[in-house]
Amino acid sequence: MILEENPRIVQLTEEAVTYTKDLIESSGKHRNFRDNSNRKRIARLFKDPDAIEATITSSIELMRR
Repeated sequence: MILEENPRIVQLTEEAVTYTKDLIESSGKHRNFRDNSNRKRIARLFKDPDAIEATITSSIELMRR
C-alpha cells in the first residue's frame, strides 16, 4: 500500500526543522563556561556503559518532578 504525503505536513515538518536549527544555533551563543562544562560532563557519562543506565534513570526521575 502506498501512502501519499500530505503537503501541509511536509511543509510543517520543514518549518519545524528550520525553527529548531535556529533555536539550537541561538542557544549556543548564550552558553557560559559552566554550561559548557556541564555539557561535557554529561557527554562523558554517556560514553561510560556502566553510567548510561544510571543517567537515564536519573533523567527520567527528574522529568517526572
